[in-house]
Amino acid sequence: MAKSPEEIRQKFDIFMGHSETIRSEPTPEIDLGPQQPHHEVMTSITREELDAKLDAVRSDGRATAAEMKGQMSDLRADVAAQTNHLEAQFHQLRADITALVGGVGQSVARIEGRIDGVEGKIDGLKSSISMLQFIVGAALAAAAVWVGYQQLRIAQAPPAATQTTAPVPVQPIVIQVPAPVPSGQTQPAQK
Repeated sequence: MAKSPEEIRQKFDIFMGHSETIRSEPTPEIDLGPQQPHHEVMTSITREELDAKLDAVRSDGRATAAEMKGQMSDLRADVAAQTNHLEAQFHQLRADITALVGGVGQSVARIEGRIDGVEGKIDGLKSSISMLQFIVGAALAAAAVWVGYQQLRIAQAPPAATQTTAPVPVQPIVIQVPAPVPSGQTQPAQK
């Protein structure tokens, strides 16, 4: 990207007030339009003046380069310090994550142990229920066998001689009804 002479002059203050070309003899003026910053013709410059200006530019360039080297050195030191700090934080973060993962592993192992314990208790309850069902079934079977045996024994036993008592004759109940009185007669009063 080509820069205009004005942009170059603004960047480097040392060229302010000087023309961009050096001529030993006057030349006819050429109209360059907006690219020509100075409109007057430049006069001759001596070799000593040119060398002095070039030495000034060279020393200023060297000073700028030395300053940039110092700034780059400071920047490298800052970047190295920040990198070391970030690495230390990264290692601390890694240690924290490792500790968390270890803690999670221990928690998972404890949970698995508790789950195994609960499963063992459930299996124990299943066994207890099965045993209780067996005992209740055996008791019911024994009761059924006993009841059946008792009924069989009663059925096989000869009928026992029982004394029968003659029925006691029941006296008939007699209800006496007075005889009807012919009309016109009065009934005697009872005492």
